Amino acid sequence: MSKLENTIKMFDIYGSYFNLRINNQAKFKSVLGGLFSVITMAIFLFCIFNFGHDFYNKVNPKVVTKNGFYQTVPVLSGNDYENKTVVLMTGNSIKGKFLPSIFSLQNSTFSPLHHCDENFLIQQGLVQSKEDYEKSIFLFYCFQLNDYPMGAGTLDPSSIYSPIIIQLIQCGSFDPVMLLNEFNSTCDKEFLNDPNSTLTDLPFYVFYEKVGFNPDSVNPFIKKLTYLSFTLTSDKISIIDIPLVTTVLMDDRGIMSSDIMNSTILNSGSYNLNQIPQIMNFPEVVLRFTLADDNIIYMRSYEKLQDLMASVGGFMKLIFTALNILNFIIRAYLIDMHIIDTLFRKEEAESDFYQSLKENVSIDTIKSSIYYIYFIY
Repeated sequence: MSKLENTIKMFDIYGSYFNLRINNQAKFKSVLGGLFSVITMAIFLFCIFNFGHDFYNKVNPKVVTKNGFYQTVPVLSGNDYENKTVVLMTGNSIKGKFLPSIFSLQNSTFSPLHHCDENFLIQQGLVQSKEDYEKSIFLFYCFQLNDYPMGAGTLDPSSIYSPIIIQLIQCGSFDPVMLLNEFNSTCDKEFLNDPNSTLTDLPFYVFYEKVGFNPDSVNPFIKKLTYLSFTLTSDKISIIDIPLVTTVLMDDRGIMSSDIMNSTILNSGSYNLNQIPQIMNFPEVVLRFTLADDNIIYMRSYEKLQDLMASVGGFMKLIFTALNILNFIIRAYLIDMHIIDTLFRKEEAESDFYQSLKENVSIDTIKSSIYYIYFIY
């Protein structure tokens, strides 16, 4: 029966440990252990503030980039992406002869481009001051991409994605759109009456924003104004295609779990310039902005509270283990010395007790010695 009982006892997980108590304490405490404990707490606080820098300040995020293609190109309204201003700059020799106009295939609208605000041009560094703007030999026209939906085209969605087309409309040309009537009424009369009039070598610039990604910024999309330039000639039709790539930010700024904030921006891709021969006296340009079928997704994730605790906990476990091993070796020596000292003082007390008996000291002294021996035990 005793073997069966011993076998069953082996499965007992509720048994208690018997602890040796030293100086009426369950643990042996030493000055060295106290110093190690203070050092451990100091290192812990240092780790919290050092490792927690990224957590508290929301910096140094982990960034994952995914490039993909749309299976079905979406339709984006002007509210679905951040504003982007496109600037066209050309020689002022087109005054009274040509009107830069914009046509949107998505909503089938056709309208003249408007001159840029001088304050915007100064802010972008295209002109230095109002006086430079008024004396400039160039004309500046602006339009906002947000004013036009981007997405699958209405004519042929399989081959064209909502182009925005810019053209130089020749003064006096027939067009039923009422918006051009005012322009046609202010045409240069000499230009209209001279059938042999010509305009060659017309400088043409397109300023638009390129977007970069800076992961450490709160607003990570960094915009830089860039441009392409060429010269329009009367013997060629210049066709420029600029694809617009949707760039999406998925920003996870949650403390413990995901808290996604989304933003979308249209980034200009590499342009393609084709020139087709023609026979006419006037240069012609077709500038097309289209929504590309590829996209870029930036997923930015900041350090979470559980990540901080895991980093601090892992490092502290290493420190605690190293100090505990060192303290274990020294603590064993101190415990041995404590026991030896206790036994020595016990034997010394017993020797004093028996010596007192031999010398016939008073009963109070004997009681005091007995109490001291008992206290040592």
